[in-house]
Amino acid sequence: MAKTEPAQRGRALDAQQERFVWVWNAAESLAEAAAELNLPPQTAVRRAGYLRSTGADLKRFPPLTREPPKPARPPEPTGPPEPLPELPADLPPWQARFAKAWNEAVSIGHLSMRYGVSVETVTWRGRYLRRKGIPMKVFPTEQPPRPPRPRKSKRGKAKPGKTKPPAE
Repeated sequence: MAKTEPAQRGRALDAQQERFVWVWNAAESLAEAAAELNLPPQTAVRRAGYLRSTGADLKRFPPLTREPPKPARPPEPTGPPEPLPELPADLPPWQARFAKAWNEAVSIGHLSMRYGVSVETVTWRGRYLRRKGIPMKVFPTEQPPRPPRPRKSKRGKAKPGKTKPPAE
C-alpha cells in the first residue's frame, strides 16, 4: 500500500494541523518553529510527535536541552548589609525583642528555631507587628511544609487522629 497522503493511518489533518506541519517543516530550528506557532518548545515537540504518529511527514530537530537546575539558595550578599530600620522607643518589651530578632535574622526558619515555634507562628507575629506600623525586614517567601493528609478508611471517611507523622 503506497503512502500518498500524510495522514493515511488516521483521519485527515484539519486546517490547524496542516498549518503546524507547514510551519514546522519551513522553520530552521525548533525555537523558530515554536515562536511562529506561539507555543512553548516542549508543547511543539509533543504535538510534532503526535502528528508523526498519525503519518505526517515532519522534519526532525535536535532534542531539547534541559535548563540547568536552579541553585538551592540565593547567593550570599556581597556588599555591606542593609541598615536595620529604627524601632519606636515606646514598644512593649516582647514586641521590641521580637522585632529586633526579626530584623537581625537570616530567615524565618532560623527565627522559628530560635523561638521554638512553627514558621507559621513566627510569620503571624511578624504580620501582626507590621500591621501595627513597626518597621520589619521583608524576607523572601518561604513555604511552610504542608501537614500530612489524613488516611482514609475503607468507607472513604478520614479516621480521626490517624495521620502519618512527617518524614524527617
